[in-house]
Amino acid sequence: MTGPLLMGIVVAGTLQLTGINSIMNYAPTIMSNLGLDSLVGNFVVMLWNFVTTIASIPLASIFTMRQLFLVGSLITSSCCLLLCGIPVYPGVASSNVRNGVAITGILIFIAFFEIGVGPCFYVLAQDLFPASFRPKGSSATMLAQFIFNVLINVCYPIATKDISGGASGDQNKGQAIAFIFFGCIGLCCFALQIFFLHPWDGKKTNRCNESSNDKE
Repeated sequence: MTGPLLMGIVVAGTLQLTGINSIMNYAPTIMSNLGLDSLVGNFVVMLWNFVTTIASIPLASIFTMRQLFLVGSLITSSCCLLLCGIPVYPGVASSNVRNGVAITGILIFIAFFEIGVGPCFYVLAQDLFPASFRPKGSSATMLAQFIFNVLINVCYPIATKDISGGASGDQNKGQAIAFIFFGCIGLCCFALQIFFLHPWDGKKTNRCNESSNDKE
C-alpha cells in the first residue's frame, strides 16, 4: 500500500499546497494589496466560491473524479504561477495590469478548485485504496491534508511579510513569491498524478491474481 499512500499525500498536497486557504482566509488582505476594498474583495471571493461550488454538481455526473481533479489541478497551479505569481512581482507589470491579471487569476483559481480539486479530493481519498485498507489509507490522507492546512495557515502570513521586507515593505513581493511557490508545487503534483493517480481497481487486481494462479 506504499504507492497509494504516497499518492494520497500528493493529492493532499494538491488540495492544500496550491494556496486555497491563503486565498480564502486572507482574501481581504490580498484584495486590498491588489487595489480593491478589502470587504468588497472578500464578498466577491466568497460569492464566487459559492457559485462555482454549485457548478461542480452537474459536472460530477459527466466526468470521472480523476478527470475533474487533474484538470482542476493543472489550471489552479497554472493560475498561481502565471496570473497570481509572476505578474504580481514588483516591476514585472504596471499596477493596473497586475491587479487585473491577479484578480482574474484568483477567480479562475477558485472556480477550478471548487469544480475539481476541492470536492474530488474527498472521493479520491477513499477510491485510492482497496476496501480492506480504506479506513487506514483514507485516514492517513486526511491527516496529511490537515498537516498541510496548518502549515499554510501558519506560515503564509509570516513568510509573505518577511519576504516583503517587513510590514513596511512591498507586500506584493512576498505574495508573488508565495503564489509562485504554490504554482510550482501544484505542477509537480500534477505531473505525478498524470502517471500514478488511479482509483483502486479491485477487479483488475483479481484478474491479475487469477492469471498468476493459472500459470502456476
